[in-house]
Amino acid sequence: MVERRSALVLVGYTEPARRLLRHAGEHARGCGLDLVLLSVMPSREYQARDLARLQIPHLDLPYTVEAAQDEGARHARRLAREVLGDLDVDYEIESRVGREASLVLDVAAEHGCSELFLVGHRNGPWEQTTFDRVMEEVIDRFDGPVTVVMGEELGTAEE
Repeated sequence: MVERRSALVLVGYTEPARRLLRHAGEHARGCGLDLVLLSVMPSREYQARDLARLQIPHLDLPYTVEAAQDEGARHARRLAREVLGDLDVDYEIESRVGREASLVLDVAAEHGCSELFLVGHRNGPWEQTTFDRVMEEVIDRFDGPVTVVMGEELGTAEE
């Protein structure tokens, strides 16, 4: 039996992230890859949402990690249907809460991913690019191709 190769896509909900997912889907179709769509809620965001829910008097339920992961999976499924619906590409969805770089690398290793797809950001109005700490760590530690689709300048509304 021939083992299928796979690529991990860190999904997001900005326009550059949608372009990234489409590009990854077309690449996967052309290369016979399966996709692993990873939705990550950073720890800080999770903690902020949990704290915000605790401030609502009539809500007694905490925002659990499982609830956050379910939410991420639902969003990723909807995004995949919208962006990849017309492509014949196999994919599975993972949703995690935690440190982004570690989760990208861990999930890629768990699924034997040979490629990664990430969104980057410009760091200034002169189109210079730098990688944030997450991307820098992933690129430094991943042994394989990493495709980066550049988005808007950091700090703009589309972030």
